[in-house]
Amino acid sequence: MSVEDAVVTFDSPQDPYDPRNWPLKRKVYTTLLYGLSTMGSTFSTASFSTGIHEMMKEFKISEEVASLGTSLILMGFAFGPLIWAPVSELYGRKLPMAVPYFVAVCFTFGTAAAKDTQTLLITRFFAGFFGSAPLCITGGVLADMFSPQQRGLALTGYALAVIGGPVLGKWYLMHVLSNGS
Repeated sequence: MSVEDAVVTFDSPQDPYDPRNWPLKRKVYTTLLYGLSTMGSTFSTASFSTGIHEMMKEFKISEEVASLGTSLILMGFAFGPLIWAPVSELYGRKLPMAVPYFVAVCFTFGTAAAKDTQTLLITRFFAGFFGSAPLCITGGVLADMFSPQQRGLALTGYALAVIGGPVLGKWYLMHVLSNGS
């Protein structure tokens, strides 16, 4: 594959396939969708730490081992973008976003259904590895849709989604655990 094969060009400045020419409503919808995907990926980082004491009892493990689940998902967040960012530049944004995100959800269900410590920790790493796709692709999506003058507001919303995931995740799980549900 040559550089020319990977570069996307448009026929004219008014090309309807150019994301910068999309109607504002479609841009806002796409931004919200990618923002919620990002929030979903980061949601489980802090919510996991809320249930550490329950995991220590369930799996009969130390606090250090239980805390390793948080470290492993963050390690997955560190290594995943090494794959997903370049893939999204070569093959577009949708597929490299949707497939890893679906796989991350599957690994998150695997974490919830884990019967032993090894499964819990392995699924946490891979949930982070695949769940990092929204974290590294959304910035590119926003750069594709918005001009540099408009991009600041969109990136502010994206930053709130990145921060909002752990905040809401911890709050939600604390509420669930306090009600015994």
